[in-house]
Amino acid sequence: MKQCIKEQIEKLDYETQLRVNETIQALDNGKASSIEFYSDGSGVCFTYWSPTVNHGTPGTIARSFRMNEALLILAGHRLKSSEFPICF
Repeated sequence: MKQCIKEQIEKLDYETQLRVNETIQALDNGKASSIEFYSDGSGVCFTYWSPTVNHGTPGTIARSFRMNEALLILAGHRLKSSEFPICF
């Protein structure tokens, strides 16, 4: 991850930083199952598998982010829509 992206993530509040970093990790590890861009341009919803979603048990997480946060998550990633069942 580039330094300028890290700096922008560090400017977010702590909870948002955790959510953003977890989502970036899921994209890096190929765990994302869908990426949905809201039609009004307000944000993006990422759906991915997590090994510790519910008190240590595995499951699927759907997280929505405002557009400025979503751009930080997507920066440096190449979206391959053919690999996602849903990518709107």
